[in-house]
Amino acid sequence: MKSALRLTLVTTILLFSLLSASTAWTFVLPLDFVVKKTVAKTGRTSISIDQEVTFKVGKDSLKTQENWLIEGDRNLKVSANGLEPYKENIKVNSLFNSKQKTSVVGKSKTQTPVGNDFYQRLIFVRSSDSFMQYLRELGINEKTRLSKADGRVCIAIGEASQSENKSPQIWIDQDDFLIRKIRMPSGTEISFSDYVNVKDDFWIAKTQVIKWAGATATVKVKSFSVKNAATIQQFYPQNFELPTELAFNESSSIAQVVEDFYKRFR
Repeated sequence: MKSALRLTLVTTILLFSLLSASTAWTFVLPLDFVVKKTVAKTGRTSISIDQEVTFKVGKDSLKTQENWLIEGDRNLKVSANGLEPYKENIKVNSLFNSKQKTSVVGKSKTQTPVGNDFYQRLIFVRSSDSFMQYLRELGINEKTRLSKADGRVCIAIGEASQSENKSPQIWIDQDDFLIRKIRMPSGTEISFSDYVNVKDDFWIAKTQVIKWAGATATVKVKSFSVKNAATIQQFYPQNFELPTELAFNESSSIAQVVEDFYKRFR
């Protein structure tokens, strides 16, 4: 009798331990809590970021340097230039105000809707309401589950992909609530790593890898500053006059990739 009782007790303890471990793994924090913690990591000040973008197609490579002025998710400005030998071929300047993009081509200033592949808004969004609105605009389901990205356990937001049909999703680290990966409706995937604390509650990823349509671009942050980074007047469309010029001497696979990148993501 004692042996049977002891066996039953041991079995119960083992089952409880397994159940506890399983529950710990499958428990997912509420979406509203996760989003609130994530938007709290994007700071409440403007920032200037200098970074280098490397494109590789086969054995060919090309680099550009970019400067971003950012005031949250609604005011962003980028200036990009090619590095030698493409210094004169790549000059890109774009201004983003909420859902509107302003650019100057030739003598014409144009304003067009911001494309769905413009992921920068998501990594600098400052309010939960805006974050949730972006999810809806991108068609990302509000379902959550545990998943891995960059080798880290994350809270994945969105419908799990079925076979080859990859659905749009966002992966947020369950420990530090930083965005680790985004998959856009187009299938574009952006991964974020090497996060650094800029100031107080402001974190940025020093490395981004963008993969789309068989192409890859790697972004490396070189420097950043939040001291007198930008004034609100710098984001006024009426003050924006910097032209965009993308003109390669000859057509090539890498030239096409660069042109596509700056049309889609910048």
